[in-house]
Parts: sequence; C-alpha cells; structure tokens
Amino acid sequence: MSVGGRFCMVVVGQDITHRKQAEQALRQSEETLRVFLDALPAPAVLLDREGTILLANRALARSLGRPEGALVGQYAFGLIPPPVAETGKPCSTRSCARGIGSL
Repeated sequence: MSVGGRFCMVVVGQDITHRKQAEQALRQSEETLRVFLDALPAPAVLLDREGTILLANRALARSLGRPEGALVGQYAFGLIPPPVAETGKPCSTRSCARGIGSL
C-alpha cells in the first residue's frame, strides 16, 4: 500500500511454535503406540465406541488374512464370524479386544 507517496508493507505474524511442538508430540505418541502394538505377538486392536478399528497390529492383520493397514476404518464385528461378533457387540472395549484377539 502507498501512504503519502511512500510504499508501506503491513506484515502480520503469529508464533506457531507451541502448536508445532504439540503436533510433533502427538505424532511421536501415535508412533510409539503403533510400535508397541506391533511388538505384541498376539492380535491387538484399538476400537472406538461404535466398533470401528482405529489401530490394529500386524498379528491381527495376519490372523484375519488382511493386508496391514487395511483394517483401520473397518467395522470390527463385520470381520469376525457372526456368533463371535454377536457375543462381543455389547461388551466393553477390553473384553471385545480379548474376543477378537482369540481368533
């Protein structure tokens, strides 16, 4: 912009250091959880309240015959035999994980 015949520039900045640090800490935490789950020899899964898979380890993918990463976003109870799924649906996350892990 020009003021009194002189060219002026307005610069507005925002310090996003804390946000970037928080994002990095979250990425690191997620990676730590992923490494931990993949280190387990038994199938393991993290579900949301609706039964959607948020995270699954390699052992679970192998036990279900699915590629790694293909389970995330899937409805967990649609991947297991109906009798097992029916007994697991009303359960807590902890007991659901045991049911899926025993496949």
